[in-house]
Amino acid sequence: MKLFKKTVALILIAFLGFAPVAGVTFAPPLTVYAASPSLSAKSLTIKVGQTKTLKLNNGNALKWGQTEDFIKLSKKGNSINTITVKGLKKGTCIIGCMLKSGKILYCQVKVTAASSSKSSGSSTNSSSNSADKKIYNKIIAMKKKYPEGSRYDERNTYRGYSACQAFAYLMSDTAFGKNKPYYRHYDFGALRTGDIIYQVPGSRLSDGSYTTTTHALVVLKVDYKKDELVLCEGNYMGKAHWGSKYSISEFALGAGASVTSRYQYNASHSVKATKPSGTMSVKYSYSNGIGRFTAKKLSRNCTGYQYLISDDKGFPYNRTQTFYTKDNYMQFRGTESIWASNAQNHVAYLKVRAINTKGGYVSYGKWSSVRTIR
Repeated sequence: MKLFKKTVALILIAFLGFAPVAGVTFAPPLTVYAASPSLSAKSLTIKVGQTKTLKLNNGNALKWGQTEDFIKLSKKGNSINTITVKGLKKGTCIIGCMLKSGKILYCQVKVTAASSSKSSGSSTNSSSNSADKKIYNKIIAMKKKYPEGSRYDERNTYRGYSACQAFAYLMSDTAFGKNKPYYRHYDFGALRTGDIIYQVPGSRLSDGSYTTTTHALVVLKVDYKKDELVLCEGNYMGKAHWGSKYSISEFALGAGASVTSRYQYNASHSVKATKPSGTMSVKYSYSNGIGRFTAKKLSRNCTGYQYLISDDKGFPYNRTQTFYTKDNYMQFRGTESIWASNAQNHVAYLKVRAINTKGGYVSYGKWSSVRTIR
């Protein structure tokens, strides 16, 4: 035990400059030996995000330090004898308190994972909670009725839909019931188990080919940390398919048309990607068969842009086209310029917002004002 204490003390002498409390000047330590002053705890267990207090009793602290970066130390109040300890990530480390006499007291800290969120849509990584697991189990049970590779094409219908949409709404109603309302949005940083994702035409399919029309898929699992989605779908080469894998960022930056969800959408949900800042604006021009959108360029916290164009100012999902660019402009030629070629007889509406991705985490800036195309 004496050898352990001496080893820890030597480590802490090396690391006490790692996370010092502001306002204290480090002095070279004197001989380290067993101390009569004591800390309020010899060990602490805290969760990620949780904060606890640690206090020095019967002594005068010179400096506090730590051996690892799993925690954050902060001075509490005016006295350096009391600090707060906040859990940052899972792990174990040692806190050292160096006294003015040169003695060191130590406390072992274990940081455990935070509790899973149980909210109804505010979490950006909710697939691990019990509600999402129940939804997953209800959908995956349908695999017995529609096994991998079984026919599911335009001949399959459900509630007025056919093919991939019939499959998607069947899975959704199986999981949530027919009476639960739908919420539609364009936020791919708020995906949860049971959501229906619509792909834009021209997007990559899981077999490596590309869509020629909008395609619907159902979310089975979401892993924002790994930037991974596990999906199921109907009309995959005319068959039911389970376990398609895509990256979340792939949908957020190019493939995602819209999201249809049974969870109430919360636009202010938390996300681990810095929100793009700055006021967005967009211009439109059309000349010699080419239409061009140009958005105000953001130089910070921006990995792409999401454009919506519709003949309805409310941008309903079934009358809106979604486009993406990594640069701040995009242009169309021929039939893709339908909005421009019909401009003399048709009114369309356009808006844009910046996107920032960090792995699978997705954050959006504010929408630009709506621009009218005549």
